[in-house]
Amino acid sequence: MNRAFDSLCRTCSRRANAGAFNLPRGPPCREKWQLIPEDTDILLTHGPPLGHGDLCSSGMRAGCIDLLHEVQTRVRPAVHAFGHVHEGAGVTTDGATLYVNASTCNLSYRPINPAMVLDILPPDVACGRARAQVVGMSLTSTAGESQSG
Repeated sequence: MNRAFDSLCRTCSRRANAGAFNLPRGPPCREKWQLIPEDTDILLTHGPPLGHGDLCSSGMRAGCIDLLHEVQTRVRPAVHAFGHVHEGAGVTTDGATLYVNASTCNLSYRPINPAMVLDILPPDVACGRARAQVVGMSLTSTAGESQSG
């Protein structure tokens, strides 16, 4: 059985009161990420970890280093899915976790990025953890025609 964890906070802003779920970077943010159970296979967050799907059009990275630390050193989920940085849509991996920026819209909020289909595979005998792979990507036009990529 796969275990999922959904975090309702986001840490994209450096301002202390920038939105409904924002936490300032630093100790408040680290404390939230430390609540992620270690046996999580599928992690859902609003924003990305540093270095995975977080490159903004300005050239700056918007990811959270504290989230990256928890994902890579303690939790090691099969999948970490997020959005927020629209221009960072796509998939990356560090060899243990599949990072999925599932943003469907571009910076103008036009739904131009393809939907992704993932398979969560049974645990790998060597590491005892679930694994994941992308099995398809498709973009559906406004006319309802599907385009595979």
